[in-house]
Amino acid sequence: MSLGPPVTFESNTDSLQAAQYTWGADEYFMYIVATWTYNTVTLYWQLKPGKDLSGATFTIYRSNLNDDQYTTLATVSDTWYYEDRNPPISGTVLSIHYKIKITKGDFNHESGPVYVFGNLNTRQKLLAKAILRRLLFCPRYWHTFEGVLLKRRYNGVRCACVDSITKEILNSDCTTCFGTGIQGGYWQPPSKVAMITRTPLSLTPTLDTNLNMGTVAPQPIRFQTPANIPINKHDVWVHLISNRRFYINEVQVAAEVEGLPLLYVVEARPADLKDVIYRKEIV
Repeated sequence: MSLGPPVTFESNTDSLQAAQYTWGADEYFMYIVATWTYNTVTLYWQLKPGKDLSGATFTIYRSNLNDDQYTTLATVSDTWYYEDRNPPISGTVLSIHYKIKITKGDFNHESGPVYVFGNLNTRQKLLAKAILRRLLFCPRYWHTFEGVLLKRRYNGVRCACVDSITKEILNSDCTTCFGTGIQGGYWQPPSKVAMITRTPLSLTPTLDTNLNMGTVAPQPIRFQTPANIPINKHDVWVHLISNRRFYINEVQVAAEVEGLPLLYVVEARPADLKDVIYRKEIV
């Protein structure tokens, strides 16, 4: 993962905010994270809300750890991740880092260096792997559900359902922005996200129809999940088998090494089956 100055997310959880110190944030980037799985390094990034950078391109650079000479890997647009499928590997440790440059017209902004595994030394990396392996060893009666994450968009082209004066979203059931105010609404990272919980996903309350209960809100579910991909409040997690969809209410960092997040505890609310989020296509 990356190393950089702190950043404030929408979640007000102190532990999550403290963990942002390990993510490459600056004036324009909310975070930049580099993860390594199956001989592929995946970069994830997000721009800070309020930055008018719709239509910008992102140029990805890679360099060796002790080398200031960068190689251009690709230039992408309208996306928030990039997969480096041929990273140079030395033993079991990647000694490389990345930079991302934003370009829009005459505007250019280059991020600081983004390190795989943050700035941990070899001993700390091995410790992090051991802690994560122990935390994810599922005891009896715990369930593991495989799904995908839908990351909420905060930058992009404004949807037509947004009031031009007040900036208020006028149609929460809009199928263009899915209630976010940004066209597309959400973007989908390439990696699957496993959620571990003691609670079955199919729990539904049984109510006596003769009782006047008023409006009943669904009970939120608490998950544990590896902190490979940044998860934030208002993101959506989708269970692949059942297609059940959950809005993320709260995120806490449950384990870390030298500020590097290893495990999240996530509180998620089941979306109503009539919610517009069910019309978002999963690829």
